[in-house]
Amino acid sequence: MNSKDAALARKLMREQGKDLYRDAPLEGMRVRLTVSGDPAYLVGGMGPMTGGDNRWYWLVQQSRSRASILLQAATGCVHIDNRTTGGYRDVATEWQAAGCRVVREYRWNGKSYTLFRERREDCPQ
Repeated sequence: MNSKDAALARKLMREQGKDLYRDAPLEGMRVRLTVSGDPAYLVGGMGPMTGGDNRWYWLVQQSRSRASILLQAATGCVHIDNRTTGGYRDVATEWQAAGCRVVREYRWNGKSYTLFRERREDCPQ
C-alpha cells in the first residue's frame, strides 16, 4: 500500500471513509518460489486496485522482518511454473480481452524478475 501505484487506491478509500488496514484492497496467498522455500506471497489487488479487465499483482518475498517486491504486473492471471532460473521458479502472466491475448514470461536475473519473452496473439498492431 506504500507504492506509487497504490496512491490512487488509498485516496479513494479515504474519500469513501474506509479504514486503510481493515478494508485493505489486497488479498494474498503463500507461494513457493525457491527450492529453499523462503516465505513468498502472491498478492492481488481488489476494488480500486483492479481495472476493467485486469488486476494488480505483486510477488513479494519475506526475509526476516523485511519484505521485497520481486515482480509487479497488471494482468489477468499469474502462473508460477515448475521450471527454475537462478534458483527461482519462472513466472508467466496472461492478459486477454476482445480477442487479444498477451503472455509475458519472466525469469529471475539474480536480483529480480525480468521480462524474458512476450507473445501476442490476434492483437492489433
